[in-house]
Parts: sequence; structure tokens; C-alpha cells
Amino acid sequence: MNRNRNKKFWMGALIALSLLHSPASMGRELSLEQAKQLAAENNRTIKNARLDVNIAKKKVIETTAIGLPQVQLTGNYQHIFKVPEFGFGTSGFTKDPLFSDKSQWPAGFMETNTNTPGGMNMYYYEGQKFPIMQQDNATFNLQVSQLIFSGEYLVGLQATKVYKLITEQALTKSNLEVGAMVESTYYMALVVAENLSIVQQNKALMEQTLKEMSAIQKAGFMEDTEVDQLRVNLKSLENLEISLQGQLKNIHNQIKYQLGMELTEELALTESLQSIIGRISPFDAENFNVKQNIDYQMVTNQVAAQKLSLKREISGYLPTIAGFYQHQEKAKEVAFDFQPKDIVGATLTLPIFTSGSRMMKVKQARLSLEKAKNSQSQVEDGLALQYTNQRLAYQTAYNTFLTQKENSEISRRIFEKTRIKLKEGVSGSLDMTQVQSQYLGAVSNYYNSVFNLLNARVELAKLMGR
Repeated sequence: MNRNRNKKFWMGALIALSLLHSPASMGRELSLEQAKQLAAENNRTIKNARLDVNIAKKKVIETTAIGLPQVQLTGNYQHIFKVPEFGFGTSGFTKDPLFSDKSQWPAGFMETNTNTPGGMNMYYYEGQKFPIMQQDNATFNLQVSQLIFSGEYLVGLQATKVYKLITEQALTKSNLEVGAMVESTYYMALVVAENLSIVQQNKALMEQTLKEMSAIQKAGFMEDTEVDQLRVNLKSLENLEISLQGQLKNIHNQIKYQLGMELTEELALTESLQSIIGRISPFDAENFNVKQNIDYQMVTNQVAAQKLSLKREISGYLPTIAGFYQHQEKAKEVAFDFQPKDIVGATLTLPIFTSGSRMMKVKQARLSLEKAKNSQSQVEDGLALQYTNQRLAYQTAYNTFLTQKENSEISRRIFEKTRIKLKEGVSGSLDMTQVQSQYLGAVSNYYNSVFNLLNARVELAKLMGR
């Protein structure tokens, strides 16, 4: 029984240990393409651009609904303090009173004039009165309306579709910009990590060299100052290592922010900088198609939007026609109600005179359209210039990359030979310090040239809409 318990305990412990050392515990591993895809899904700028597209879609539906039948139900309650009445009376003349005793006169019968010629008396019979309204009543109105013709509505419907297209292009631009930003930050992380690796290798070599030189110094074959100089070199490498580790952590946090990840989540970049460098090649000249650039596409749609704005202002001269049907129900009916329950009709609105305000709106729209066309031409020329400059920047960065690569290889060979000479006693620690500083500077310059070249390639691809 105890043996089974122990067996279960060790099996559970092994499972827990395997979970602790599973790849999931290493954090999220991402290639460059996976990072860009994750950014496209979770980056907040892209999320907002995607929401703008959805809002534009709803706006198109909203505008379309204006031209569809509209049904409205209205309820109304009212209390009248003094209800108006309508009575049926009659009047006439008589020579003698109907009754000498006025108390015996019928209700509503009255003598109105006793001084008429011929001794005739005028009388008036008021009769029964009828209220023409209810003192307390509720009224319900059902109205159905349909827009038959409106130039402004038709143009507005076209404008919402253009607006939807502009938001879709804004989403495309956000994807391009965020993708380029993620790619650039990803490259920066790889470059800093590679720099850190070189520094750590040099640190390990310096530790080994210091250990060997300390033994030679203890044997009396080397001065103390030589060994102390090596200790200073080692301390400088340790400080540089700490600095690069902090930079790498900050860059990883920046990537997490761009990808919409939690800053506490671990991140591992799976791309190899050497494999990326191996794919670098000179720029192949190709024709630049400005129509593939998202900025040009967006400014082109701005021109289309201004054309519709002008068209909308011109449509203000056109009439608006709408039809309607109305049905009314009252909670309490009066004896005599002359208001019809069902009405069908149409309304025509024809603008005649606005003291020139409509004309000024049309002229403003024409000027705005001219400005949009000027902006389109300016963007087109600017993109052509930007492409020329960016292509030159890439070529320059590529030539610098080749030069710095050669310099770093030469500096590495010098560093290795100087280290061997130091062990053989041919060279001193001061020479070692200078050569090592030169080597690390050459390596830093080389990786900076790599980063600049990769950035130039990213900017060129973004410019060309890729």
C-alpha cells in the first residue's frame, strides 16, 4: 500500500516537473511573421481602425434607411378646464308673451327684446348644447412617411460609401504602419541580442585570460599593472553587459506593447539575425507605381469625397418630395367630431430664395475641391521624391553594411592575434585593451549598419505598399 502511494507521489512530481520545464513555461515564442500577425489582431491602433470600418458600415445602413418607409406612433393626453359647447337655438317675434307667468316658460326660452315696433316681443329658445371636445382624452396618431425624391439624400448615400472606403484604407494604412513598426523593433531586439552575445563571449574570454595572466603574475613573470589593466577591461565588459541586458528588456517590453501582450508575459524571438542577414541583397530597381501607395489612394478618395460635397450643395437647388399616411384614434369620441381619422398626402419643398447663402456654399465646395486636387498632385510628387530618396538610402545603407562587415572581421582577427600575443608575453595588456575596444566598436558599428539597412528595406517596402 505504501509502495503504491510512493509510486503515485513520484509520478505526480515528475508530471509537475515536466510542466515546469515545458515550452509553455518558456513564454510565447514568435517569429517575425507571427509577431506581425499578432499585432494585426491585438494592436489597439488597428483595433480602433477596425472599429471605424464597422462604424462606417453602420453609417451606410443608417443613411440608406432615411430613404425607406418611416413609421411613427405618437400618443397624447390632454385635460381641458372649460370645454367648448355648441348649441341649437331658435328665435322669433310674438305680440303677446307666451305665458304671463315667466316661471312657466320652458327651459331655455327667454324674451330678448320688449321694445320692438308694433308691440311685438322678440324671444329666443336656447335649445340643447353639445360639447365639441372631451374634458379628458387620449389621442393616438400613426404616421407612415416615405421619401420620394431628395437630391441631397442620393448624394449623401454616395458619400457614406466613399467614407466607408476611406476607413477601410485607413485600416490598411494602420496595418502597414504597425507591421513596419513591429518589424523594425523586432530587428532592433535581434541586433541588441547579438551585440550582447558578442560582449558575453568577450567577457568569458577576458575572464579566462585574466585567470591565466594572474597565474603568470603570481609566478613573477608579469607585472601587477598588466593584470590590473585586465581587471579594468573585465569590469567594463560587465557594465556593458548589464547595459545591453537592460536595453534588450526594454525593447522586448516595447514589442509586447505593440502586440497587445501583457508586460509580465515572457517573450522569445525565434528568428535568427544571421539568417535575416543572409537574405539581404542589393536593391533591384523597379518602377514605382504611386497608385499602390496607400497615402495616394486615401488622398484620391478625399478628392472623390469633395466632388460629392460639391454635388450635395448643388442638389440644394432641387425640390424634395415625400408622401405620408396618417391615422388617428381617440380614447373618447365626442358627438360631433369633424376631424378625419385617415389622411393621405404628399409634401413638396421647393427652395426659392436664400439671399445667396446657397450660392456661397456651392462656391466654397468648388474651392475645397480645387484644394483637394492640389493636395493629390502634391502627394503624388512627394511620393515620387520619397521613393527616389529611400532607394538611395537603401543603396547607401547596403554599401555601409558591406564596409562595416569587413571592418568587424578584420578587427576580430586583430583581437584574436593580440590575445595570443598577450599569452605569449609579446604584447601587453594596454595593447589588449585598445584592440578589444576597437573590436567591440567595429562589431557595434557593423550591427548598427545591419539595423539601418533592415530599416531602410522596411521603409521602402511600406512606401511601395508591400
